[in-house]
Amino acid sequence: MNAHDAWYSISAYIDGQLTLEEISRVRSHLDGCESCSREAESLRRTKSVTAALPRRDAPLSLLSELDRRYVRPSAGRRLLAALRLPKVWVPAGAAATALLFAAFWLGRSRSEELPLEALMAAHSRYTAEALVPHGDLVASNFSAQLAAYEAQQ
Repeated sequence: MNAHDAWYSISAYIDGQLTLEEISRVRSHLDGCESCSREAESLRRTKSVTAALPRRDAPLSLLSELDRRYVRPSAGRRLLAALRLPKVWVPAGAAATALLFAAFWLGRSRSEELPLEALMAAHSRYTAEALVPHGDLVASNFSAQLAAYEAQQ
C-alpha cells in the first residue's frame, strides 16, 4: 500500500475479504502507519460492538407489506415492471423502426417524380427571366429584382 491510497482495503482486511498477497500488503502498511492502525482498530471495535447487539425480528406487518409489494406484486405492477425493462423496449423499438422504414419505402409513389427534362426547361426559363440569383447578385438585390418582376406581372 502506498501512502493510504488503498485505505478501503483496511475494511476488507477486517472482514477477511482479501487474498493472501493483499493481506501481507495491508499488514505491512498497518505496521508502519499509526493512523491506519487506529482506523483498523476502530473498525474492529465497531464490528464487534455491532455483532454483540441483540437481534430483533421485523414486525409481521412490515414483512407482509414487503412481501406484497416486492415478492408477489399484483398483475398490474408486474405489467408495469415488465414494460419498464429495456429488454422489452429495445426489440419493440427496433420493430417499430423497421415497420416505419418499410412503410416509407413501400409507400413512395413513383408517379410523383418529375421528369428531368421538365425541370431543366423550367430552370432555363427562370434563369432567362433572371429569377434565379447568380453569384454576382447580393441577396437584397435579388429580392428587389424579384419584387420588380412581380410588379410587372
